[in-house]
Amino acid sequence: WPITALSGRALACWLLSIGLAGGLAVHENDAERLRPAAITYALLGGLWLVSLLRAGDDVRWGRATTWLYLLGMVSVLAVGAAGWSFVNRARVRSNQPAH
Repeated sequence: WPITALSGRALACWLLSIGLAGGLAVHENDAERLRPAAITYALLGGLWLVSLLRAGDDVRWGRATTWLYLLGMVSVLAVGAAGWSFVNRARVRSNQPAH
């Protein structure tokens, strides 16, 4: 779908900031700081998949780019879910209470 240049820049900044925050948390070995990025990434992937299912009749399923895009959505969901699980396991190991 078409978006404005300003919306594209805002989305890019948001995604870059999530990636930067996650990268810094990994660099500093601070699992708890990964929590917001992991949850956001998992929700983003899930919402993308929901939007694809809602617009399924308009999707050109015969195109390779459609399947690559779907693979990207699934990978975003999987990485977010894996990160969220990692944070929860780290919390259990350190006996921190859940928020």
